[in-house]
Amino acid sequence: MTDTTLFSLLKKEIPGSLEKNFFERFFQYKKLKKGAYFIKQGHLCKSVAFIEKGIVLYYKIDETGEFVCDFAKSYLRLK
Repeated sequence: MTDTTLFSLLKKEIPGSLEKNFFERFFQYKKLKKGAYFIKQGHLCKSVAFIEKGIVLYYKIDETGEFVCDFAKSYLRLK
């Protein structure tokens, strides 16, 4: 696992010593390609995601067949 900004943020924000191996047991770095799905409507979500870089479009189709959508982006700003 690479030293991503998530680990850098945790080290900065959580006081005390952080063991990177502790977090590696719970988090897995994964890069999604453009057009890939994190989860599809109707499926059970078994994961949580942190957006390190880029923008994600999320949407669902409501009862009338209309798309309801929004965007999510990374808000991590490390100095």
